[in-house]
Amino acid sequence: MTTLLVVASTRTASAQLRGPGLPALAVASKKLVPGLWVRYAIVNTGASQAMLVYIAALERKGDAQWFEMSITGGQRRTLLMRTLVKGLGGKDPSKVKVVEAIVQPPGQRPLRLPSEAANKQRPPVQAASNLSRGHGAKVTRNVRVQVAGGAFTTTHFRRRVGGHEEQTWMSAALGAWPLVKYQLGTLSIELVAHGKSASTRIQGEPVKLDKRLLKQLGGAP
Repeated sequence: MTTLLVVASTRTASAQLRGPGLPALAVASKKLVPGLWVRYAIVNTGASQAMLVYIAALERKGDAQWFEMSITGGQRRTLLMRTLVKGLGGKDPSKVKVVEAIVQPPGQRPLRLPSEAANKQRPPVQAASNLSRGHGAKVTRNVRVQVAGGAFTTTHFRRRVGGHEEQTWMSAALGAWPLVKYQLGTLSIELVAHGKSASTRIQGEPVKLDKRLLKQLGGAP
């Protein structure tokens, strides 16, 4: 049952975070200072979906860095995922990849994914070259925006995507996580909190997940 929950949870989370037009929630041109964190409220009224997404930069490990992400759904059940990411600081976005992953479903002990499954996870950070909201967007600078996470002077990007108006507000004051607000059709994202004192929320020693069992249940998420 735990394994089934891991597979279902990671697939659902990945699908939600890859929604149409969804921008990178975290962007890094190099390794981040450990402890930085952000929390976003993501609402899609068209799909009746709402969740809180928390992303944190944790300790470094050689030329890689640990990140942690949590997704809390409408029933206030939280899925935790801890990933070790390599390739930050380079100019090739394809080099940014997950090399280790630990998942802790709600109320369960943490599980370490097999390397094949870990490699298929979407990194919670992307290369800085993926940040650009250009490509035909109208850019307006020094736009003041108030969200739950504070008031910011932002750069506002506006363009048409799939028949809808896409709007993105970003602030250099947030450093590696510049996204303040995002809107596209029925989808909206807003920064609700941020800080510099993150630590892992994974509780317990991770147990290695048998890759053969994972494959029998439908393959790596």
